[in-house]
Amino acid sequence: MKEYRLSGCAWVIRDGDAVHNAKSVPHLHVNIHVPTGIDDVEITIGKSLESMKTKLPVLQAFEKMRLLKLEGHPNPLEALVPEEVALVANRMGPPKTAK
Repeated sequence: MKEYRLSGCAWVIRDGDAVHNAKSVPHLHVNIHVPTGIDDVEITIGKSLESMKTKLPVLQAFEKMRLLKLEGHPNPLEALVPEEVALVANRMGPPKTAK
């Protein structure tokens, strides 16, 4: 970073089962976001607007569960509305292993 005179940046790494990290296909995905002072530094969750529209509700449901867990809720999944449960229920559990 020093050679580019950067005071900081954000690394975003997604790896493993695509079902569990909002990737389109399984692969190691790394982004380096450098603040320019012009635009916000944001994490990309999709390559297109349609892809982001599909993935964002899933991430919102998982974030709701995370916050509920922090508040001490014993089973955050039970606190979701049925539409949110449908988004995350098949994305929970350990990653699938290759056969």
